[in-house]
Amino acid sequence: MPTVSSANPLVDVTEAMDCLEQLVDLLPQAPAFPVGGASETFQIFAPALTEDPRYEKIRDALDAAQADLAGDSSVAARCRDRAMAFLRAGRPLDALHELHEVKINWWHGDTLRGALLTMRMIGKIYGDLDLQQAARQYALTAAAVAASPVGQGNQDLLPATLTQAMAHTHAAGHWGDALALGGLAFMAHHLFAENPEDYPSHGYIQQLDFHSSMVMLSAERFRPALMPALRELTDADYLADLDEHLPLIRPSFTQTAQQFIQNADDQLTGRPFSDVGAHRDMNFAALGTTWRIRCDNTRATVLAAERFTAAVQISLAELAPHDPLFFPQNILVRVITGTPLGGGDRVTFRPNNHAIDCTVILSTYSASTDHTAFERELSTTVVHLLAHLSARPTEAFMSLVKTTFARGLLHKLISGRPYDEAAGLLAEAHYDTLRRSAMPPWSDTAFQPPTALQLARPITPGPGYDRTRALDMIRDNYTDLPQVLSETLPRVLADPDTRAGLQELREEGWLDWQILVALANMAANLRLQQASPGSVPRDYPTRFFQTPESHYPSALPLNAFTADNLRAQMDVTLLAVAQRRWKLGSAMTTPNLQALKELLTARYGYATDDVPHRDLLNGAPDEGGALIAPGT
Repeated sequence: MPTVSSANPLVDVTEAMDCLEQLVDLLPQAPAFPVGGASETFQIFAPALTEDPRYEKIRDALDAAQADLAGDSSVAARCRDRAMAFLRAGRPLDALHELHEVKINWWHGDTLRGALLTMRMIGKIYGDLDLQQAARQYALTAAAVAASPVGQGNQDLLPATLTQAMAHTHAAGHWGDALALGGLAFMAHHLFAENPEDYPSHGYIQQLDFHSSMVMLSAERFRPALMPALRELTDADYLADLDEHLPLIRPSFTQTAQQFIQNADDQLTGRPFSDVGAHRDMNFAALGTTWRIRCDNTRATVLAAERFTAAVQISLAELAPHDPLFFPQNILVRVITGTPLGGGDRVTFRPNNHAIDCTVILSTYSASTDHTAFERELSTTVVHLLAHLSARPTEAFMSLVKTTFARGLLHKLISGRPYDEAAGLLAEAHYDTLRRSAMPPWSDTAFQPPTALQLARPITPGPGYDRTRALDMIRDNYTDLPQVLSETLPRVLADPDTRAGLQELREEGWLDWQILVALANMAANLRLQQASPGSVPRDYPTRFFQTPESHYPSALPLNAFTADNLRAQMDVTLLAVAQRRWKLGSAMTTPNLQALKELLTARYGYATDDVPHRDLLNGAPDEGGALIAPGT
């Protein structure tokens, strides 16, 4: 189907949407109207129309009208066509939303095959976004349904679908699991593929052999102690096949250990064999956050951690278009299984001013599990954690979450089967083998997972940012704060040592208004320390900023205004600046202030917004004590 890009200057989006909105408003009164032509035109122009706030209203109304005529299958086909248009336009997040709708509308006996193929496409898009655990969930769920009585007649999809799951597992660095899944895909190939001995006619075989060969050759050369364990993990027939294949490609595997790990770091979202040892790690990055998830390497705990990781990744992809405004920082998560003591929260945070550091407690899955309660536990746990990562007010962030649920987040998290059921293909013995194995680290440096372009840390002006308002507040700083510091500021500027500290801050990039804010807040704290017990007014420190400094009987000590003390003061003051100017904050009791500064610098003009003023270090305040004339 032809499509039109949003960059096409010939498309008058506003006029087109005005007409389409009028049409869908009138459709209930005109059931005989031939909606097919308008619907087809909308399909063609969809990538150019999505920025208009009426897009979803019009899309849903046209889909509903088509469904009345041709049923769910017609709606699914329309969603599929839009998804392909979005993919061609380089908009995978929009394509994902449409494909999830395809999955639902084709989830019927006659069209189930289309739904399974769609799930594989969804998995591929998640994989392209470097969200490998979400990708793996969708591939494994498609395989589980194809292998079940419900999916009867679709078993021929199993070899390619399991191979895809293996590829996502390989990309996540879980190479022991990948080899085991490769063996299952090989078995499925010989059970269900047409002409299974004709390997060249089955494209997935090449992918299967490549990943398995890489696992075996890298272990053979760089981690030979792993070889006995690896040979325990997979099917004997597949091992025999690999043993015939490996001598053909071994001569071309000439990388040094350094070259190998550099290539792996560039291409994977986890280091090779990160599923070996007492613990296993899951890494990924999105929207400025870098996730490092760890769990004990036992079957039930690994499945719980994978379930959680996939849900986080899917949620981040859904939140991305709505700008959740996450602090740019590491998220350190330890996943354990069980029940919180005393009915407490399933997410507990440890004090840390440099990262989010938490433990997540999840239930294990069994055949008797209440699926509704299980799904609720997963979704509420993920939302609770994500709410602590955002600089938006809690109410504003939860409004975004509500929007994602209205757009189908819950069915995207579940994907047709409980995760543990779909992914539970490997026995406890598999995890025991990996847990008992040991491997030295590949490098002393921490692994940095890649970030897909579509999930990169946003750098556009942040929600609520108003440069005009920000500059007005900065003018107030230059007008008011020198008067608040009418006694202290002249002494600070006249003292060579203190002045040298201010010059040091300026060379680090501090703006004059930032220096003034730090000086004023430090002065307020020093005055508080000087006050006698019971004499501090209830409205302090507001009272300090309204009281002439000459009112105080004693001068402040200049040795308190060192560069280090001002840096520490500004770290604390930063939260107040963010709250007062842009209504931003942190739900953490120990917020990451460096991350907040990076966020404000990147998206709120913190390091650049300024107004013309007298130079703090080389000029003099006016007669009224200001560095800028009032009303300027």
